[in-house]
Amino acid sequence: MPFAIGLDVSKKHVDAVILLDKDGHKRRHKKFANSPEGAAQLIAWAQRHSGTEPKQWQVIMEATGPYHEALALALY
Repeated sequence: MPFAIGLDVSKKHVDAVILLDKDGHKRRHKKFANSPEGAAQLIAWAQRHSGTEPKQWQVIMEATGPYHEALALALY
């Protein structure tokens, strides 16, 4: 199973949830600033939980307007 991350992106914040098992029973949630610093914190947080690099993740974003674009590029 790829490491799955769901992101809800708004102008000021990114709400992230990560699934730690295939059934979705074990998960973590955290809120980050929608900024370059927040993106770096989100990536570091997800790496700690997954033990993998971003290229191995499955990321699903619910985006509002253009506010997801910088984060999408950071993850890419």
